[in-house]
Amino acid sequence: MVDYTQLLMNGVYKYQPKSEETKQVFIYAPTIGEIIGDRENLNFSVFTKLFSTSIREIYSSAPELADMREDEFPTLWDIAYSGNEAIEKEVVQLMFSIEIPLIALIVQGIAYWTKTDVDDYRILTNGKIVNEKLNWIVDKDDFIAISDVVKIITMYAPNEDLIPPKHMKPRQLEVWKKLYEGRMRQLKRRPVSCLADKILILQISANSYIPFEEIKKMNYLQFMGLLKGYAEKEGDEKQFAQFVAYKFDSSKMKLTNWRERISLVDN
Repeated sequence: MVDYTQLLMNGVYKYQPKSEETKQVFIYAPTIGEIIGDRENLNFSVFTKLFSTSIREIYSSAPELADMREDEFPTLWDIAYSGNEAIEKEVVQLMFSIEIPLIALIVQGIAYWTKTDVDDYRILTNGKIVNEKLNWIVDKDDFIAISDVVKIITMYAPNEDLIPPKHMKPRQLEVWKKLYEGRMRQLKRRPVSCLADKILILQISANSYIPFEEIKKMNYLQFMGLLKGYAEKEGDEKQFAQFVAYKFDSSKMKLTNWRERISLVDN
C-alpha cells in the first residue's frame, strides 16, 4: 500500500522487496531543481517513459503487432528477459530511437528512481540483476512495484486516443492506422508545453507569488499536484461565472466542486 502522504510531502516511498534479507529500498520523486539540472541527459523523461508505458502504447505506431506483443510480453521486463534480441531492439527503437540493451536501460532506470549507484548492479549470466550492497536480487515484482510508484509520482495518464483497440480485423486495422496518423499530425501541430511553461503557469495561477527557488525545491508530485489543482479550481470558477450569467440557461447545469476531483488515490 503506497503511503501517498509521505510520497507527496517527503518525495520518498519506502519499498521493501519481498526478501526480508534485502535492505529497504527508497523510491524518490525528483525535485524540479534536479530535473532541470539533468536536462542534458534527459534521464527523467526517459525513465518515466520506461516505467510507465504499456506494451500496447509502445506499439501504437505498429498496431498490427500490438495484440501479439502484449499477449506474449505483458511488461518490458518480460521482453528484457525473453532472450529475443530482435524484439528488444524493436522496442527500444520504438520508444527512444536508440540502440542499447533493454536490460541495461532498466538497470539505469532502477538506479535513477532509487538514487542508488548504477555500478552497484550486476547483470548475471543467468539474466538476474543483483545489488550486493543491498542484498537485492531484482525481479519482475520489483520492476512492477517501481513502475506503480513512478506512475503516481509523475501522475501518468496514457493518451487513450493513441492506443490501438484490441483484436481488430484487417479493415478496422487500416481505418485505425489512418486515424492514428491524423491524430499524430494534430498533436504535432499543437504547441509543445515544456517544464518551463508549466513553471510559469504555476506562478501565474497561484494566489500569491511563488519564488523560482521555492519551485525548484518542490518534488515533481507536489508540483504537478498544485498545477492540476489550480487548473481544476479555475475550471470551476469559469463554470460558476456561466451559471450566474443573466443570459445563460443554467436550468440543466450541475455545479461541481474542484475539491472532489483532487485525489492522488485511484478510485
